[in-house]
Amino acid sequence: MAGELPDRASLSTIFDHLDYQLACQAYLWSLPLVSYAQWQSSIEMSSGPVISTSCTM
Repeated sequence: MAGELPDRASLSTIFDHLDYQLACQAYLWSLPLVSYAQWQSSIEMSSGPVISTSCTM
């Protein structure tokens, strides 16, 4: 089975690459959420929260 499966010496390198890829994916997936939270925070700090109690149609 030579050439089909990685040898034990290269397993740590493979798992290091997998960990890196998972970290990159977690970072990329979190960007929209963090961006929205920062936008919301800056709006609230600059003008205060806008609370509307009237309902118009």
